[in-house]
Amino acid sequence: MRDAVRRCLNTQLKATDESDVVAARDQLNQTYDFFVGKFGPITEPANAAAFRGDPDLPLLLSLENYNEETHRAGKAAIFRERTVLLLPPCPEVNTPKDALLVTLNARGTVDVEFLSSLLHRRAEEFLPELQGAIFLNPQTNRWETEDEYLSGNVRDKLAVAEAAGLVDGQFKANAEALKGVQPADLSASEIDARLGSTWVSADDIQQFADELLGEREIKVSHVPQLGLWQVRGGWAAKSSVANTTEWGTDRRTALDLLEDALNLRTPTVYDRAENDERDVVNVPATEAARDKQQKIKERFKEWIWRDDERRERLARKYNDEFNNIRLRTFNGDHLR
Repeated sequence: MRDAVRRCLNTQLKATDESDVVAARDQLNQTYDFFVGKFGPITEPANAAAFRGDPDLPLLLSLENYNEETHRAGKAAIFRERTVLLLPPCPEVNTPKDALLVTLNARGTVDVEFLSSLLHRRAEEFLPELQGAIFLNPQTNRWETEDEYLSGNVRDKLAVAEAAGLVDGQFKANAEALKGVQPADLSASEIDARLGSTWVSADDIQQFADELLGEREIKVSHVPQLGLWQVRGGWAAKSSVANTTEWGTDRRTALDLLEDALNLRTPTVYDRAENDERDVVNVPATEAARDKQQKIKERFKEWIWRDDERRERLARKYNDEFNNIRLRTFNGDHLR
């Protein structure tokens, strides 16, 4: 069986006449049918054990489609059809664009040396004719197709290409092409700014807290590595009416509620139950705290875009950091 399947595969690889392939396949079928009629399927434990340790055992087992539920084995595709297709001969190419299609089909990437061998020309002779179809990535110094280079984080790529163009003029074409595929900027009204958004700086949050409570003793800090926000206020801020009554409650102050919102926490007020060591939720106090926190969130959404300088700065930052991806498109025209 092993010899028959090896012969069948080798014939598919080397035979120039299809009749030789069919003859080898018929012989494989006859050998398999004889074996199964005498010893049962190859996947039978006794048959598999006979070849245990032999590197060709997986090849033999692949000849059958074994059904675990019915415990029956069926013939695999090699008994009916070609499973190894001959590579078609490399077509004759006359233009760099045709050579590029052949290269992508054969290599899956832009291989300049292979292109040169197909065209029998030096790279500097045909690369100008491929301008716009391929780009030299200044970050990797590797040639890439248009659909690969003009996708992904195109804002970062544009910044790199513009910097590289100041040193080497060939990258100016990269920058021009990247400018044409930049995502359209989102306006402030299209951006959802929330407390806890990492693209809003601690300084902006501190300014909001100052204006919310009418105090200047508030300090807001953010630890990006931990995703943790902290809000600290001086005595005047903590004891202000705005902190304990207007924007907070006697159980959860506005500073506490602001810190909870920044860390995406919903406030819950607990009390110690009488004659019990467990804490229970104080429903009225919890509802009051959550209502105040929601008002702080709504006030922040109104405040964040109110100032012209802040609106332009934050909208620019959001677009640069999050609205920067262009999806890659594939057409597969080069595949054979």
